[in-house]
Amino acid sequence: MDFPVPPDECKRRNELRRANGGRYVPEKVIDRMAKRYPLRDWKPVTPKFRLDIEPVTGIGSENAYIWDIDGTVAHMTGRSPYDYSRVGEDAEDVYVRALHWGICDGIPDAKHLFVSGRNEECRDVTQHWLAAMGFRVDALLMRKAGDTRDDAVVKLEIFNEHIRDRYTVLGVFDDRDRVVSMWRRLNLKCFQVQPGDF
Repeated sequence: MDFPVPPDECKRRNELRRANGGRYVPEKVIDRMAKRYPLRDWKPVTPKFRLDIEPVTGIGSENAYIWDIDGTVAHMTGRSPYDYSRVGEDAEDVYVRALHWGICDGIPDAKHLFVSGRNEECRDVTQHWLAAMGFRVDALLMRKAGDTRDDAVVKLEIFNEHIRDRYTVLGVFDDRDRVVSMWRRLNLKCFQVQPGDF
């Protein structure tokens, strides 16, 4: 919330605090701050982004695992995260792939849903890469073309449209802190495969 208070009012309040034995600052400090940060130059304060999340309470007709791609099963080898023309050059995470296949062998009827913040424009090369690296993919759910919203927003929307009430999610594998937080707020068991404070 923004409270624009003119310098004269700040000085009046400051003097009142001083007169009552409270903490105060010299008047020149208020003048200096008012000159340095004039009210007319302040940009409007906007509320911090917050997701409205309804936790999962029901079960679906099929068991499933959700897998993130970038930073979880795939690692960039010199490309920008926004350079979709080179996603085929990514390296697989051999440990996550081994875990993936352990789950496939141990729970063969579970579906494997790859939920990615990647843009739809690289769907074909992503499908080819996942197949070449030996991942079992029952669904590849991706960001719509032109959608630049936060990954947590996009993945929550994908979850609500394609996964909620259809699947019982046995586990989620992701790396990005705010996306991991979103999965956990849904009451899903999310395994964070590496630090993801970005």
